[in-house]
Amino acid sequence: MKTTILITGATAIGKTEIALDVAKYLPKAEILSVDSRQIYRYMNIGTAKVNQEQRERFPHHFLDMLNPDQKYSAGEYARAARNRIHKIWDKGGVPLLVGGTGLYWQSVYDGFFIEDEDIDSADIRNNLQQRLKDEGIAPLYKELGDIDPIAQNRIEAGDIQRIMRCLEIVLKNGRPLSELWRTEGSTTLGCHSLMVNLTMDREKLYGRINARVDLMLEQGLVQEVESLLEMGYGHAAYAMGTMGYQEIEAYIAGRISIEEAISLIKQRTRNFAKRQLTWCRRDRRLGELNFEDWGKRGVIQRIVNGWQYRQGGDGYVDMV
Repeated sequence: MKTTILITGATAIGKTEIALDVAKYLPKAEILSVDSRQIYRYMNIGTAKVNQEQRERFPHHFLDMLNPDQKYSAGEYARAARNRIHKIWDKGGVPLLVGGTGLYWQSVYDGFFIEDEDIDSADIRNNLQQRLKDEGIAPLYKELGDIDPIAQNRIEAGDIQRIMRCLEIVLKNGRPLSELWRTEGSTTLGCHSLMVNLTMDREKLYGRINARVDLMLEQGLVQEVESLLEMGYGHAAYAMGTMGYQEIEAYIAGRISIEEAISLIKQRTRNFAKRQLTWCRRDRRLGELNFEDWGKRGVIQRIVNGWQYRQGGDGYVDMV
């Protein structure tokens, strides 16, 4: 039976670690990253990308696909991910989608808006770029909220890449992006799916976020951003406007102190986690698994058992 497993949840909650353990109990499991920043090369530390040893355990997809100045939409991701899912099924494997970019996994399962290529948006894009240069991102973020509050609520206020992209699509089509997805999206994936939202106590999650930011600095986040800048990927590069990278770039440029940069990264990451939690609560297909209730082993057991049940089994798999 064709099935998929989705493991999502807020940033820093432990999705990757759980997925790697779950995959051990699945036949021919292959992991699809559902993270809008892990698709970029050279951005490893700031995106908490799986390391080489972890990648060697199971096939991984949608990592290191693009350079930081290249654009990639949720629709493009969904088309590629669906193609990969069918290839995994053809091999008798289990696609394991792992990540917190809700727009990505939702587009895979529910369909995606296909842009009208006959409408040229070059003028709109150029105008937005000029406004960004003249006014900054805040007025554009507010405009997005006025036009499409649903889309705005899903985007970090400092995420220049996604704000500009959403505004371009909305202005190009004359309709909110949320409406376009609802009325003109492609068909649903159509399979048996186990969709899991990992949760934990809010303060404990914030503690994990703060600790992970500190670890990223210890691992060399500043040096990673310096390397990107040396390669020519400045603050205008598509992926460099995201949290972690834009703050360190501002520190390197002398606009803020390292203490201010770290504080901003932690604050923006916590805010981002809040929006992820809101997104997940709205989708009733997601079964919540709380670490306080089940513990790590219990969470893994329930995901594996849930998959087994959907395969027509008895819903129980022994864990060594």
